[in-house]
Amino acid sequence: MTLGPKEGLALINGTQFILSFAVSAVSRMHNILEAADLTGALSLEGLMGTYKPFDPRLHAIRPYAGNQLVAHRLDTLLRGSGIMAAHVDCGRVQDPYSLRCMPQVHGASRTAWKHLEELTTIELNAVTDNPIIFAADDTISGGNFHGQPMALPLDYATLASAEIGNISDRRCYMMIEGRFGLPKLLIEDAGLNSGFMIRSIRPQRS
Repeated sequence: MTLGPKEGLALINGTQFILSFAVSAVSRMHNILEAADLTGALSLEGLMGTYKPFDPRLHAIRPYAGNQLVAHRLDTLLRGSGIMAAHVDCGRVQDPYSLRCMPQVHGASRTAWKHLEELTTIELNAVTDNPIIFAADDTISGGNFHGQPMALPLDYATLASAEIGNISDRRCYMMIEGRFGLPKLLIEDAGLNSGFMIRSIRPQRS
């Protein structure tokens, strides 16, 4: 293969590697966010929570788009649920944070994802080499090759993804600690049997 002018730089420029990670992150993070709302709704049913914190009026007075989207999704998933109706008059004052704050936590991560998606789209359609030749007598040596415009939103998205894991972990723990009518470890006779307790899987050394 014989490279032409500036083709070598295009192949080794770190900006392209950053962009490739961003494209992957946009897709993977979207899947995580979609699953988080679904599993969150299921967890709320299992823990006998309420969908009242997802009322659109509540999110109209703090109108973050991500929060409103998540609240709408959760409200749509849970409206008409027989499980929800079965305990509508229970005496619980309010649900734990990891249930009633799903719009705020999932929503903030949605906002981070949306920001990453928008900037990734810009980067996919951008010119990032150097120098830039506009015409035979019009050349500019600039900094379009720099990775910072994508590095910061990727770091932001990493934190946002981790927060989805954190809130999910709290819901999982509540489901196995033996509260809200659920048996401990989600089995009848917990003891030597660890039931549905989540365990970390460590790779075996060869």
